[in-house]
Amino acid sequence: MTCHSQLWDKAGVLAPVRASLASGRPVRWQRIAQLPDYVYFDHSIHIDRGVGCVECHGRIDRMPLTARAKPFRMGFCLDCHRDPSTRLRPASLVTRMEPLPWTSDERRRFGKAAMAHFGIDPRKLDNCGVCHR
Repeated sequence: MTCHSQLWDKAGVLAPVRASLASGRPVRWQRIAQLPDYVYFDHSIHIDRGVGCVECHGRIDRMPLTARAKPFRMGFCLDCHRDPSTRLRPASLVTRMEPLPWTSDERRRFGKAAMAHFGIDPRKLDNCGVCHR
C-alpha cells in the first residue's frame, strides 16, 4: 500500500488495492504507460539518485485515479539525462509532491553537488546503450 496508505486511502476506486493487501493476491493492473521492449528502465536507480516521483509522474497526490502526466518518450528522458541537476532532490524528499521551497539557483547547486556525489556524468547518460539494450 506504500503511497496509498497515506494518499486516497479511503477512495472507493482503491478497493481492489486494499483487497489485494488483505488477500495477498496481486492486483490486475491496467498499464498507464508502456515502454517499448527494447527500452531498459531501472526505477530504483532514479529514486536512489534523488529523482522525485513528481518529475515523471506529475502530482499523483492530486489524482484520485492515476493518469499519465508526462510523455514517456525518448526526448523527455534525454532532456533530463542531459541536465539532471534541476530534477534532483534529497532522498528524504523523493516522494514529496509539492515543489521544494528552493530558488532555481539553490536547486541547481544541490543538483550539481548530488551529481558529483553520485558520479553522474551527463555526457555518459545520453549514450544510447544506457537505455537501449
